[in-house]
Amino acid sequence: MANAFSKEERVAFEDILEGFNDALILSRNVSVYNTDSAMMERARDTIWRPMPYIAQSINATAGSSIAGSYQDMTQLSVPATLGYSKAVPWTMTTLELRDALQEGRLGTAARQKLASDINTAVLDVAANQGTLVVTTSTPAGDYDDVALCDSLMNEP
Repeated sequence: MANAFSKEERVAFEDILEGFNDALILSRNVSVYNTDSAMMERARDTIWRPMPYIAQSINATAGSSIAGSYQDMTQLSVPATLGYSKAVPWTMTTLELRDALQEGRLGTAARQKLASDINTAVLDVAANQGTLVVTTSTPAGDYDDVALCDSLMNEP
């Protein structure tokens, strides 16, 4: 049986990352919640993020007692999970590794696809969970109404 030693092995991670952030068009507008990678692995990629308290108010008139109106407060936490881990695997033989042009093109294609996947995921969340409100006194239907919606979605 012949040994299966690699003739050449390269790590092109830095080359793939070059220009990656420039391709992340939509994700520039989202906040990033960083976690400790070791902790995330130990917690099976799920963390519990605390949510803000939601307080209730009452109408209190001057001179009235609010003694029976005190309520307990509950701290809420929601689970946050990494939904997926994308990769762009490919293989190259030792003969193909001699062609640096092809290797560079494969790295560029991988970078573009991963950036596109991130942009699509951010767009899907914004489309499914985002809310934009445009108030008009009449039913929307002319160019000015559409332009108002467009400016609300595209201007910071």
